[in-house]
Amino acid sequence: TETIRKDLLELESKRLIKKNNGSAEILRESSASAYARKSKRDVKEKQSIARLAAAMIPENSVIFIDAGSTNFQLASQLIMRKDIMVATNFTPIVELMNANDIRVISIGGEVRPVSGAATGPFAHYCISRINADIAFVGSSGFLGTDGPCVENFPEAEVKQEMIKNAQRAYVLADHSKLHIRALAKFADWSEITGVL
Repeated sequence: TETIRKDLLELESKRLIKKNNGSAEILRESSASAYARKSKRDVKEKQSIARLAAAMIPENSVIFIDAGSTNFQLASQLIMRKDIMVATNFTPIVELMNANDIRVISIGGEVRPVSGAATGPFAHYCISRINADIAFVGSSGFLGTDGPCVENFPEAEVKQEMIKNAQRAYVLADHSKLHIRALAKFADWSEITGVL
């Protein structure tokens, strides 16, 4: 009994559970806390990837930027680029672009609870009406696959639509993605211009 109590106290201190009278409930991670956690990992590498991606964007481009911490780093590199238009399904990027007077299209839809990405039919409709020069999409991993993957099908469909409606498409992924197998493939490598 004492071991169980200690384990529950430890889980509660990590905010994984909430203890109740005689029971405990699992706390679900919010998209804000998941993003905050992911954005603190491999920051230097993500910033380096973002600088490379930003340097590839020609003047007056229309670009898709998908949800994710590496893609947010890319958006941060673009705050002085008044010549571009950004279309994104990620509220933190919308807010960053708007605060810096960058033209931005907020792609709406149902927001995924962990990633914070807008998905679903409305997101597809918005993306299908945009002719982009470049799409920058994230990946959860691509170990043992013939294309980049993500953890769920709704996000995979959004990424597919972005790639389809852009002249070029890049996957932005830090080194950890090489060793992760993810559920839903969203493109063949032949559809991807490059991986940064």
